[in-house]
Amino acid sequence: MSEQTEGVVILAHETPRTEYNIQTAINSIVKSIRAHQTNHVNICVVTHQSKWLTEIDVDNIVEFKFGDAGYEDGNTLKNMYQIWHCSPYERNLVVGVDTIILQDVNEILNNLRGQRLVFPTRRKTYNNNIVTNPQLVDFHEKLNLKPMCTDFWYFERSQTQDWFDLLGLYSANWNTVADQLGTYAPPNYDNDVLISLVTDVLDMNEEVTDLGILEYTDLGIHGEWTKKFNYWIKPNLIKIENFAIGGLVHLGRKGPFKEIINDY
Repeated sequence: MSEQTEGVVILAHETPRTEYNIQTAINSIVKSIRAHQTNHVNICVVTHQSKWLTEIDVDNIVEFKFGDAGYEDGNTLKNMYQIWHCSPYERNLVVGVDTIILQDVNEILNNLRGQRLVFPTRRKTYNNNIVTNPQLVDFHEKLNLKPMCTDFWYFERSQTQDWFDLLGLYSANWNTVADQLGTYAPPNYDNDVLISLVTDVLDMNEEVTDLGILEYTDLGIHGEWTKKFNYWIKPNLIKIENFAIGGLVHLGRKGPFKEIINDY
C-alpha cells in the first residue's frame, strides 16, 4: 500500500451511456478540490483505461484490477466493489465524477476519521428541501432496506474488505440476488439496493449512518437544471436563482463542467 494515508477517489468511466466528456468532468471536480484545499489532497481516479485520461491534476490513476464488469451494458457502478482493490489510500472519500466539492476536503476527512464506512442518508434540493424518493415503487421500503445516497461516501480500507467482497459477489450474481429478493426486486441491476442489502446482511445499518458530514445538494434530480434555472458559477459557491449552494454538490449529467473549469 502507498504511504499516502488518505485521499479522494473518483470512479470515472466513459461509456455510451455517459452524457458528458469524462475528462472535462474530472477536471471540474479536481479544480474545485484544489481551489479549496488547505493542505494538498491526494486524488485517485479509478477507471477502465488510463490512456483515455491526460492532463489532469491527480496523484494516481488506477485501472480496474479485474476488468470492466460493466462492459456489456455500460453500467460503471458494477465496478464499485473494485474501489477497495484499486485505492492506494487507507482512508477514502469516494465521489461521483459528476460532482464538485466547494469546501476543504481535509476538513471532511478529519471529521470522518475512525469510521470504517459512512453513507449519507439525506440530500437536498437547490432550495434546501430534503429530497424524497421520486420512484413510484420505493424498493428500499418494500424490501425493508435502509436507503443510502452514493454520490459521496467514505470508507477505511483496513476495516471494510468483508463489505466490498460481499458487494462484489452480489454484483456478479445480480439475477440470483433479484430472484431471492422476490416480488419487490428492482427490474434491472440496482447498485443502490445492493449497497443497502450488503450493509443489512452484515448488520451495519447503524454503523454507516452519517451525522450530516456528507449531506449534499443534489442538482441532478432537477434534470437539465442549467436550462431550467438562472445560475452563476462563483469560486466558492454556485448560485441558482436566489439560493447560494456550497459544500458537497452533485451536478448530475447535465452539469456545467466547462464553466467550472473556466472559472477556476
